[in-house]
Amino acid sequence: PITQQGKMIAQRFARDHGLPDIAERVRRNTLAVWVLHEFLEALGIPTDLATSDSWIPAMQLTEDVADLVVPGVGKLECRPVEAGICTVPLDEERVGYVAVALDEAAGEASLLGFVPEVALAELGLDRLRPMDDFPTHLHQIRQGAMGQEPAQLTRLSRWLEGYFESGWQ
Repeated sequence: PITQQGKMIAQRFARDHGLPDIAERVRRNTLAVWVLHEFLEALGIPTDLATSDSWIPAMQLTEDVADLVVPGVGKLECRPVEAGICTVPLDEERVGYVAVALDEAAGEASLLGFVPEVALAELGLDRLRPMDDFPTHLHQIRQGAMGQEPAQLTRLSRWLEGYFESGWQ
């Protein structure tokens, strides 16, 4: 379900923008972000709405942004699907893209699936991986990010032992 709180936030953000097209885009993007936020929170995966670009009015106005920050993982793009089409901004800072179908008449949303990366501005829904795989995807990204730090620390500690890898000067 799309919660009342999510609807209120989306309406508030939409009212901040005078142009109807931008207001509607912001409202739909906000709902998509909110639905993924609640899904992740229900799984015990924390999110940070406050640092997401989609929560900043100036970014809402100038960019078609629907990102959600997941601490320790990165930014996810939450894209509302319209008429069976999912358009995505090509941004190298995203760690994944989630397609969200909004059925506002029923007050519901469906997380259709995700992809780790995109190459085209239009995401084919047939390319989506199932949401059942999504928590594993996030865990792998988090482990990859964490795995890089200890390798660097290990390498530095080896310097104290007089061992330097090739390429270091």
